Amino acid sequence: FGQAIFYQVSIFDKKTLLVGLFIFSVTFVLIRPLDNFLTVFIEKFLFHKKYEYQKTLRDAARGMAKITDIDKLFGLIVHFVTSRIRIKSVDLFYLNKGDNKYVARLSRGSDRLHEDKNIFVRKNSSLVLWLEEKKDILIYEEVNRWLRNERLFPHKTVLRRTLEDIKKKFEDMETVLCVPCFSKNKLLGFLMLGEKTSGEIYTQEDLDVLSTLSHEAAIAIENAQLYEEVYDKMKHIQTLYE
Repeated sequence: FGQAIFYQVSIFDKKTLLVGLFIFSVTFVLIRPLDNFLTVFIEKFLFHKKYEYQKTLRDAARGMAKITDIDKLFGLIVHFVTSRIRIKSVDLFYLNKGDNKYVARLSRGSDRLHEDKNIFVRKNSSLVLWLEEKKDILIYEEVNRWLRNERLFPHKTVLRRTLEDIKKKFEDMETVLCVPCFSKNKLLGFLMLGEKTSGEIYTQEDLDVLSTLSHEAAIAIENAQLYEEVYDKMKHIQTLYE
């Protein structure tokens, strides 16, 4: 009787083992495609924005490299920023040769502000001096947070007055982000960006994209400047021989 029970238990264990192995095999076979599917799903949808930004940079770099007319170049830069990141307004400031101020060469959005065609920021302004020293994107909310910290910036200090001037410039322009464009430590210009149309804050990824775009824009602007200089010299030489 004991042997019969042992025999039945052994058969039961073998059946259980076989069923367990079968289930494991089926699960393993099914899990691999499911794992691949989930990976593709995550990459396609959750990281879609990242890939879109990478495509934006590639498209922008290729597009800017082909343009020699500086006004058309500015138009492309503004187009990329407004269409891909989707913001309410943008002002592109550029230092004209021989000028002591950065002039808004192109503006989009904020119609009330942009009725004024002579928007400019002086070279000795707090905003420009800050950008030249820090060489980094400046965020309105960060400036606000610094000013709220009385221990860091007490009243009547030079630094506090500088930050207050910068804050006022942001508010006057109805913008929340300033993206500088440097070439060999020289500030060629900068973008003043308004809020996103979605109402979302600018993410670190947004800042990384804008920083890279600014670097590519600096190269393209320098090329366009060089082309303009060569063209002007050739035109001058041509008039001498006429």
